[in-house]
Amino acid sequence: MLKYLQNFLGGLGKLEYKFFYSFIILILLVTAIAGVGFTKLEFESDFSEFDPTEVPVVALDKKVGQKFAGFKSFLVIVELDDKRDSDIKDIRDPKVIEFLVELDKALKEEQKIQSVASAGMFFDEDIPETLDDSIKKLDGKQGSEGFFNSRYSMTPIFIDADVSGDSSKINEMNEKVRDIVESTSKPGGIKVAVTGEPPL
Repeated sequence: MLKYLQNFLGGLGKLEYKFFYSFIILILLVTAIAGVGFTKLEFESDFSEFDPTEVPVVALDKKVGQKFAGFKSFLVIVELDDKRDSDIKDIRDPKVIEFLVELDKALKEEQKIQSVASAGMFFDEDIPETLDDSIKKLDGKQGSEGFFNSRYSMTPIFIDADVSGDSSKINEMNEKVRDIVESTSKPGGIKVAVTGEPPL
């Protein structure tokens, strides 16, 4: 068996050597055809469409899921940008707080966003004038410490949105959240990233 395999591969090698350019053209042609096919591929993240809806248990599960499991959590990370020279050295800086308050307000105006939680909710419209003022105000608010890392270089914004598990709605909401973040004027020296289950 091994001898036949060696003979076959040896013969194939001789053919490739003899018709080198023909094999190159054939490989390029097959790759081009495959490349066209790859553009037609689609990713389906919602496998619930394949569930047998005529089964009572599956139908009931779908009803419950539609009613209670349509919410997805987005996460916006606001952190200091180490690569940029800035006067902002603490994420509790008043300029960052003002950005958080404005972003909270803009996000809450979106109909499908159910709730927004960030350090900005401890300030409302009362923006502190100095970093010390900001620290003092946060010290008096229970739970505020959970919105900052130990080095005070990062703070998260938690967003719950109703996207019903549908991939097109998830993509649409993902774009809306990104657009809102981009359109909110942020101070120099920080960077913002949108993550969480739906974007991933």
